[in-house]
Amino acid sequence: LQSPREIERNLVKAQITRRILDRWVGFELSRRLWQVFDRYDLSAGRVQTPVLGWVIERTDLAREKKARITVHLADPETNAQVQLSFEHENLSFARKLFERLEQAQVTVVDAGEEIVNPPPPYNTGTLLADAGSFASATSVMDALQDLFERGLITYHRTDSVRVSDAGLKVAEELIKERYDPSLFQPRRYGTEGAHECIRPTRPLTEDDLRLWVSAGRVALENQRLALRLYGMIVRRFLASQMKPAKVRKAKVILQLGEWQQEWEVIAEVVEEGFHRVAPLRVQRVSPAMKVVDKQIRFVSKVMPFTQGSLIEEMRQRGLGRPSTYAKIVQTLLERGYVVERNGFLFATDLGRRVYQWLRLRFPEFADEALTRDLEEKGDKIEAGELDYQLVLRELRHSRLFAQR
Repeated sequence: LQSPREIERNLVKAQITRRILDRWVGFELSRRLWQVFDRYDLSAGRVQTPVLGWVIERTDLAREKKARITVHLADPETNAQVQLSFEHENLSFARKLFERLEQAQVTVVDAGEEIVNPPPPYNTGTLLADAGSFASATSVMDALQDLFERGLITYHRTDSVRVSDAGLKVAEELIKERYDPSLFQPRRYGTEGAHECIRPTRPLTEDDLRLWVSAGRVALENQRLALRLYGMIVRRFLASQMKPAKVRKAKVILQLGEWQQEWEVIAEVVEEGFHRVAPLRVQRVSPAMKVVDKQIRFVSKVMPFTQGSLIEEMRQRGLGRPSTYAKIVQTLLERGYVVERNGFLFATDLGRRVYQWLRLRFPEFADEALTRDLEEKGDKIEAGELDYQLVLRELRHSRLFAQR
């Protein structure tokens, strides 16, 4: 076990090592790009370059189409109604199926009761992913920085979902005062780590904060966005500290000849739980439901990345750190490697040419495997399991610097 002093020292070593690696790789690759493309506004990096490759791949895949069919089932007598969707890659088959959907047989089967647990609190990646539908990653991080500096939320650059003793007390007070004491069910989501989840620092709801802002007790730079994000953080955190919900599920089956499609839906909430804060989608069903409406759309087989979904991809695939997610996306946009249209990210011709050159000349630095390996080595340095000088020495003697 490391002593507190050793933990702090190794944490600093890991942070410094990551910064040196970023600058060595970034500066050297960027210098090569300047010479080849005769442009000094280009850049590359150990995380930036693989992520650019993802956007290029997703841009190409997005050109391929599939059919998305939505059906509206209803029973006028019981007022039960359900809206469900499915997809099919065979466009000809999908069109023929769509024309005959009113003839489909609807079967509803009781799927029994089930316990649904709440999601964990937010960390940087999951919050950016959820907020990506209405704001850019950079503006979200700026608003979170504002909330943090005013002491309203915990540190917002974190990959942890751990909840401290102080966080449990905040949740307990809010749940007991604003909801129902019986709903409180504390969860720590782990006990180790330098940081914890993103949560409110005091028992203050979004409405409370709005009143504080109106009364001049606190000033927020981007008031509308900051309040929206704060509300998301509070609701997610409180839900994570509430009892699970017990629900009754139903299986809805649509059949037409040999073709069959089935869904599982929540038909009823049996026991109260976290859904008081984070509502579940409940759809009332009936055995007598029929197809009363339908729509068909031809959409991309794989949707292009949004800023939020790209950051979520980085988090899931272990590239980048919470402190760099938004910066990487912003850099791709600023360099002109990627453009944003209607909220979606698309690779540009410049981005493709830069990436292809890097893949040809320095394939290991355009591959996420190397970046993930360096991230893992940084974690080992932080844990005191690896000498940081060895990592730097290995990179210094790599092919990137040998070609100078």
